[in-house]
Amino acid sequence: MAIYTDAVLLMMILLAVLTIVFVLVYRSHKKIVEENQTMLKQWTAQDQYMEGLRSFSEEVREMSSEVRKAAQVFESDAVRDLSQQLHMEQACLDSCNALLSMVQSGNPVADALLFSKTAVCQNLNIRFEVSRFQIPENKMTEIELTSLIGNLLDNAIEAAHAASDPHPFVTLHCDFRSGILLIRVKNTKVSTARPIETNMQTTKLNKDYHGLGLHILSSIVKKYDGTMKMTDQGDTFQTSVSLVLG
Repeated sequence: MAIYTDAVLLMMILLAVLTIVFVLVYRSHKKIVEENQTMLKQWTAQDQYMEGLRSFSEEVREMSSEVRKAAQVFESDAVRDLSQQLHMEQACLDSCNALLSMVQSGNPVADALLFSKTAVCQNLNIRFEVSRFQIPENKMTEIELTSLIGNLLDNAIEAAHAASDPHPFVTLHCDFRSGILLIRVKNTKVSTARPIETNMQTTKLNKDYHGLGLHILSSIVKKYDGTMKMTDQGDTFQTSVSLVLG
């Protein structure tokens, strides 16, 4: 009887030890997964920022070169004809205006990202309009800002590209008033698609990445006591995000 009792006691001790080990391993695994997701989020945001910055820099360099060429011509007094001079002056002004139009908010991170998404839309023949782009300073980290706007625009561009609409579009409105950042993105979509009912399923091959994007959006909204509202209007879709930034 005593041997039986000792055996049961030993088994209970072993079971308790195994349970503790299992809990420790599970917590460790969960922590590693969360850290990996955070690193992936940071890498994705940084990659989007660097791609936008690279494209932005190339465009600025080309325009700056055109302006310098025009200035050199004026300095060399090579232009004799008045109409030719006026034409070159106008071309120089157009280049300067195009250069200034790339600066939407004055925030280099946001502007670089916006330029990158503009280039994507142009390549896909999607009309991209920004009605307002006001970004508060020092209220969010660069990674959060890039992740938030980048994921919203990526989802909108994907839906607009998949739509059969002959004139697909994506619009962005970003305003900051009384400590509240309001972002509204609207896009065309397949009229028969029901993204809200299907829990925002994607047509992308990398569905895990898309799921991470939605997780990132939700985590940012939660961090800043915000709200995210999605409205399916048949052939268009709108996502509105508001964040309390103080």
